[in-house]
Amino acid sequence: MKPVEHLAIVTLEMARAALWYERRETGLGERFLSAVREAESFISKNPLLGQPFRRDTRKWRVPGFPYRVIYREEPARIMVIAIAHAKRRPGYWLARLR
Repeated sequence: MKPVEHLAIVTLEMARAALWYERRETGLGERFLSAVREAESFISKNPLLGQPFRRDTRKWRVPGFPYRVIYREEPARIMVIAIAHAKRRPGYWLARLR
């Protein structure tokens, strides 16, 4: 099991998405964050099961929401590059990669 870490911008990205959901239905924002944590927990235990994606990243679906966790496995951690909507602004997060 590897620890999961986020780029700083990812925390803001998650908060914005959670707020959007919360404004639609009370409690839905927290359910979104819980689903992201569930996906990250799975990834930390099974990093190679994520679908290979662009520029040496992998993606894993956030259960119950149209979002993907975009991440890179590193020797000592899983680095989350984006919590990206599956249909909006594809590839916007590529500039975050070094």
